[in-house]
Amino acid sequence: MTAIYVRNGLPTKAIAGGETPYERWFRRKPSYRNLHVWGCQADVQIPKETRKKLDKTARKCMFVGYRSTAQQYRLYDPVERRFLLSPDVVFEESTSYYPLKGFDNSPAQPYYAPATHLWEEQLA
Repeated sequence: MTAIYVRNGLPTKAIAGGETPYERWFRRKPSYRNLHVWGCQADVQIPKETRKKLDKTARKCMFVGYRSTAQQYRLYDPVERRFLLSPDVVFEESTSYYPLKGFDNSPAQPYYAPATHLWEEQLA
């Protein structure tokens, strides 16, 4: 689902003028604010109904995808070994849940630094 969303947001040769399929269909530019780095650390809010007074309010999980039918994020909790769906997530995209060997895992020096492409500069 994510790959299709990103691909429809890129210009194609079939549409003249540099317009994307998304722009042609919806008559507006696509928003990439909801795209996040796969495998990054995500803090999921625990609902008040399921926690006690002195329990933690968030749980550290790993981001693994999106839900196609609702605006929720799919996350994996390695401690409880289960998948979660939640709309209330804070992403730490510069931090991987499982750090790579030989790289510093601090937010000041992220291991993931995507290259800036021409089409990204045009969207900004």
